Amino acid sequence: MKKYLFAAAVAFMSVAAMAQDSTKVVTTAGVQRVVNREPRFKKGGRQGFVNYIKEALGPAAYINNNDGVAIVTFTVHRDGTVTDVKIKQGIEKVLNESIIRVIKDSPKWIPGYKDGRPVTTLYTFTISFSDPQVINEY
Repeated sequence: MKKYLFAAAVAFMSVAAMAQDSTKVVTTAGVQRVVNREPRFKKGGRQGFVNYIKEALGPAAYINNNDGVAIVTFTVHRDGTVTDVKIKQGIEKVLNESIIRVIKDSPKWIPGYKDGRPVTTLYTFTISFSDPQVINEY
């Protein structure tokens, strides 16, 4: 009877250990995909970032009636710098290149945090271009 209880206890601990392993954050080259607090644009958070993009792109973003959605990913490092800007879904080549340039040139961000410490984080941002007066973030 003691052998069966011991075997059951060992089996339970193994399952619990596997469950813990499966919930670990997956990182790619030190970049976190799940954080306790996501990175924030220093000058006004998400809406501040939308305003920054709108101002930096200016009216040129609407020259070719660029109506649609752009999905952008980039890395926010622990020191707040932005790198590895990529268009996952674009609108038009020249506008996509402008979006990349504007994001690369953005001021430093407040980094993401994991367990109370700043971490390098992959960030995804979706922008809707629908009207020359409005650039929205989904």
